[in-house]
Amino acid sequence: RSWLERLWVDWQVHIAARAAVDVHKPDVALVLGDQFDEGNRWTSYADYGEYAGRFFRVFSSFLPLKTLYLVGNHDTSFGRDMRIEDLKRYEVTFWEANRIDEIGGHTFVRLNTMALDADVASRAVKTEAKRFLESVNFGDLRARTTGSVVLLTHLPLFRVDDLQCGEERLREASHVTYEHPGFKYETHHHVLSRELSTELLAKVRPDLVFSGHTRLVRV
Repeated sequence: RSWLERLWVDWQVHIAARAAVDVHKPDVALVLGDQFDEGNRWTSYADYGEYAGRFFRVFSSFLPLKTLYLVGNHDTSFGRDMRIEDLKRYEVTFWEANRIDEIGGHTFVRLNTMALDADVASRAVKTEAKRFLESVNFGDLRARTTGSVVLLTHLPLFRVDDLQCGEERLREASHVTYEHPGFKYETHHHVLSRELSTELLAKVRPDLVFSGHTRLVRV
């Protein structure tokens, strides 16, 4: 994009985020991944720093809030190509990819679920995420949580399509930023595998699941 296009896009996103904060006055902001467009292994540290600075300028209205960030495929890569060094670079900027936060009686479970699926090539990436998941006693966690247990993932849990996602979603056609509700999702690319999704629901037993990636707000 030209500098003028970037300036215009950044301004539009900035005022939208500011309006959301001013109107709703949230205690917590959730950024469900893809803070960057390109944050993969081919992105230099200099460019990565520039992208991070741009992100925080655009979303400066989030800075006073408790903001929880998820790692997305555009921040490192999909699980099959994710490298531990790219993940660590992300964590320096946005905190741990796997983390639990207890806020206002609610428990937020942030998981790098892309690193847990069956197509992951890096043993280091998968081991780190798996060790974290196995280290948490979710029974005890639920017992001491007075509010909701909220699971945060970048890729959504498994589903074939969006035909069961409500009347409003069914009335939508495809758009430049999202697919038609009848579009068939591809495992590991659009959604997590059925096996991992089942495992996460059984282990974490969340009351709510919030996901990014597909950019749908009515699912």
